[in-house]
Amino acid sequence: MTKNVIRVEKLSKTFGDNRALDNLDLEIAEGEMVALIGASGSGKSTLLRHISGLAVGDRNSGTVEAMGGLIQKAGRIDGAARARRADIGFVFQQFNLVDRLSVINNVLLGNLGRINYWRGAFGRFSRLEKQRALEALHRVGIADKALQRAGTLSGGQKQRAAIARALVQEAKIILADEPIASLDPASSKHVMENLARINREDGTTVLVSLHQVDYALRFCPRIVALRAGRVVFDGTREQITQQLLKKLYGAESEDLILPPFATAMPEPSRIPVKSPPPDLQPAMTAVAS
Repeated sequence: MTKNVIRVEKLSKTFGDNRALDNLDLEIAEGEMVALIGASGSGKSTLLRHISGLAVGDRNSGTVEAMGGLIQKAGRIDGAARARRADIGFVFQQFNLVDRLSVINNVLLGNLGRINYWRGAFGRFSRLEKQRALEALHRVGIADKALQRAGTLSGGQKQRAAIARALVQEAKIILADEPIASLDPASSKHVMENLARINREDGTTVLVSLHQVDYALRFCPRIVALRAGRVVFDGTREQITQQLLKKLYGAESEDLILPPFATAMPEPSRIPVKSPPPDLQPAMTAVAS
């Protein structure tokens, strides 16, 4: 029986007069790929931040659990939440990379939740850790950028580097907050394909908030729709209707076209990642030194 790895119960969050989350309940099963959709201000980003423990709900408002352990309850972060965050990778809309560091050093930061503090603070990463970081970059298709400064990458490449960082983290859950909001269609496709591949090959649970409904329907079998901080739909992508989109997006829904599901993305082919391919050996030599 598939177990739930995310459980949110009666969670509320208020900012001044704005009720961002309103007594919200949600459960996500292990290995699912789920899209959060809804208009701006519906609560998508707020929900992801609460699941990761980056924000706390209203006092006495509810609970958030991840990987079978408590993240927060009644407006307080649980004392053991930090350890559980090591299993939760967060992909931010604005990438959250350190531009002055190399791409591979940014990816290596995914180790910080699992290694000695001083080793992480001084960038003392082992050869094996560097090899795994390079393999993660190979897997998302940008291993050739490993030694470049992160600030020189395009937006799509930065987002793929952020996904590689979550791979190095060995996250069992990936939360992605509008990861393609600022990207062109080609880059958006690459990012979503990488998330889908990780979900299917590794069994990683992926919860991704998307404003682009067509990408949500194309890549995510399950759709959760939010409106005014509440879940107003939770079902399969085949159940999404134009009427629901109108309820969620109002006049904007006229520009949203439901794609034919017969053309949904096929399962991505597996990319071997046990060792770097021959053309990456120079890079492996450079980063291992």
